[in-house]
Amino acid sequence: MDESPVYPEEMVIVRDGEDAEFELAKQIAEVIKLADDANLIVPVPNNARKFAERVFSEWLDDAASVGRARRQVPFIAERSEFVDGSLLDPDFDWSQGITLEDIEQVIEDMHDTDPEYLLDFPTLDAKGPFAAILNTRSQLTSEPLAGHYNRFLPMKLSLRVLMNMILGAETYDGDYHRERAEIRIEDFRSKALDVAIYAKRWFAQLDAQKQIDVGSEITVGFPDLDDDTKKSHERFVSQFVGSVRNKGSGSLCEMGFIRVDEEGIVQMTREGYFFTQIPNPIIDSTPEARRGARMSMREQHIMMRHIQRYLPEEWEFMDEAAKLIHDGTNNPSSMDKSMLKSRKWNEAKTSLMRNGVLSRMQELGFLDRLKEGRNVTYHLTESGVKIFIEKNLWHDARKE
Repeated sequence: MDESPVYPEEMVIVRDGEDAEFELAKQIAEVIKLADDANLIVPVPNNARKFAERVFSEWLDDAASVGRARRQVPFIAERSEFVDGSLLDPDFDWSQGITLEDIEQVIEDMHDTDPEYLLDFPTLDAKGPFAAILNTRSQLTSEPLAGHYNRFLPMKLSLRVLMNMILGAETYDGDYHRERAEIRIEDFRSKALDVAIYAKRWFAQLDAQKQIDVGSEITVGFPDLDDDTKKSHERFVSQFVGSVRNKGSGSLCEMGFIRVDEEGIVQMTREGYFFTQIPNPIIDSTPEARRGARMSMREQHIMMRHIQRYLPEEWEFMDEAAKLIHDGTNNPSSMDKSMLKSRKWNEAKTSLMRNGVLSRMQELGFLDRLKEGRNVTYHLTESGVKIFIEKNLWHDARKE
């Protein structure tokens, strides 16, 4: 008895440049269809069916890659290939793939082709039975934000990376709208880290050019390129992207901008989606960058309202800090003493939490940091006085 064929080339005749696996899969599909159309009872071996399904699936994935390229979704290039150069004559634009200019047209196309696109972005304001089903608020922190989350720019950069990944993900026809291929937390961490390491090189040169004081640099929160232990890498992704082991931890989850389920699948919330699209001075090179702003005034306002609405403990902590400063308790040591009594934290945590909240308040434009020699004092800005002392809030603010 002749041996059964092992290779596709043994069953089909193909010309140069043709794929024997694809030709065999096509013939299998045609035979199955012919048998069904003729009402013939022909048992189809499972291995033959699985072979055809695998080949067609791989071919369609390749075709989808071509389609994504034609859609001109800005693929985020690997930054590790561009580590040399200077700020004035760079090899490569540090923000490639994450600026609004890069992604806004693809976002508009998404709006036009899928009217129900917002279903991909669950909202923190889900009502009725949907609120229980989606459970979108389950990862919001019920405490003040951790002191390690001391900058908003790293969060914004990570959100832009995720937005790029979402826009570039393959889409499939679902029951109600186009569904997107899932994004895993491991892939998000890897991509965001690569962009952040490269970005810090340019931020360091900006800091040096502008002679920014220690502690106020743009580079704060970003990982180092030359880090043999990788500690700064893990610190960045844990704090400003998300954790692999502790799903739902990290600033983006705890602030309600993304969700990470138990399987490690990442979703951007609707609140994260809208915040991501606000221009940022550093990433988008807006005029506000010339005055050293790391957040635009619009970003500050939206973030302020987001915290007041969804993170009441963080807002209360900001309010406590503002009142201390207004009353003259405005240096690190005196503020730590007061917070030790009110918060019942140990000294190390109190210092870390105080430093974190003051850094966030400074980025939001609520206070200024004044350094004279070794002495540091904090002073409320006009905005800080208006919001926390005069309680002159916006019309739909949450009332205490």
